[in-house]
Amino acid sequence: MRLALNAEAEVFPELHRRYFEEIVAPRREAMFKAIRRGIESGEIRPDIDVALVNEVLVSPMLARMASRNLDDLDPVTSSRRITQLVLDGARPR
Repeated sequence: MRLALNAEAEVFPELHRRYFEEIVAPRREAMFKAIRRGIESGEIRPDIDVALVNEVLVSPMLARMASRNLDDLDPVTSSRRITQLVLDGARPR
């Protein structure tokens, strides 16, 4: 659905705007808050690019969805594995 909405953004700009404001933006902000909490608690380096970490955490799942390679996709397990992989690189040294 997300890909279809993005593809039709020019045809239905109001629908795309509402989708972004009501679905994408709140989730993105929640992720930013979680990353900032990790920085404040010392679990994530303070010099980390918060926007980049957010993109790196989300992109693998979006790529799987875009490729329609969902046969063995367990969202919970995949999300945990992606998060662990990214956080290993974002930990203080």
